[in-house]
Order: sequence, then C-alpha cells, then structure tokens
Amino acid sequence: MKAVQAGRHSNDSTSRPLARITQGSIDIAGRRRSYTLAEPPGAGPASGLVLVFHGSKQTGEKFRAFTGNSFDALASTGGAVVAYLDGYQGHWNDARAASSFAARTENVDDVAFTEAMISKVQASHRVDSSKVYAAGFSNGGQMVIRLIHQVPGLLAGAAIIAATQPARSSTSAPALPVAG
Repeated sequence: MKAVQAGRHSNDSTSRPLARITQGSIDIAGRRRSYTLAEPPGAGPASGLVLVFHGSKQTGEKFRAFTGNSFDALASTGGAVVAYLDGYQGHWNDARAASSFAARTENVDDVAFTEAMISKVQASHRVDSSKVYAAGFSNGGQMVIRLIHQVPGLLAGAAIIAATQPARSSTSAPALPVAG
C-alpha cells in the first residue's frame, strides 16, 4: 500500500491535519481490484465509511481529482474514512442487461468487491458498521442503485449523482419495493 500525507487545512488560527491518502488493492474472484483511501488523522469506532463510485472511463483517483478532493474533507474532520473504489476497466457492473462494458460482459462481481472493501475497512479502521454510505456518479451512481436493490441493508444512505434508475425490464438486479 502506498501512502501520502496530504498536508494540513488552515482555518484562521486553527489548523487540522488533512487526510492521509493511501492506495491499495484486494483480490476478488481472481481479479485484483484497486482503491484509494482518504484516512482520518484518528479514525475510531464512531467513524463512518463513505464509498465513492466513479463514472465511466474513470478511476477513483481521477474522480477524486474531478471533485477537487471534496470528499477528502469528510476524512480530514475525522468523521469518515473515504474509499474511492476503482471499477473494472473503468466501469461498474451496474446490472444493466444491455451494457457492453467488460465489467458486465465478464460478469465482474462488483457487489462482492464492495462488501469486501467494507469488511476490510471495518477491520483496519474500526468504522461503525451502521455508518456506511455510498456516493456514485453516472455509471457509479447506477452501481449504487444496484447495491441498494441487491443488498438493501448494506448502506445507511446513498447519494446518486447524474444517473438514472434502469427500467425494471433492462436490469438483472432484483426489484426493491418502496412503500410510503
């Protein structure tokens, strides 16, 4: 794992350390999957976890730069570990049946990747399992939709940015009935 100390935030007369940025990988179903973590200066049992899913043809690191490292602020304040996950060949298997991305055609198990990352970060950073959130942009947003449908209890909340809900007939993810 490669680590970089990101520096310090300056706020008038106070200064707080920025998140520590690390890069690593994990093996899932015979594939090496990579990620970037923004780690709080002192993550503890009350810390949350925010999973960030990039859009098509990106990586977690490219999306991190695209957002001006804005998610890192969650780590800098000590509130959450932020995990920027990398899709397979720049895409997520978001379960849209018509997708021609390798992630879909090779049936890459991005749900298992997500679950393994949650377990890994919970073990290494003692995050609160009731405070796992996801944010996804475009294809990453559709991956978050898949997670919500396929593993309803996995996330405490989610933000979906610039992604549409796939039509029920065009997805292989199970339906999630919503009442209320």
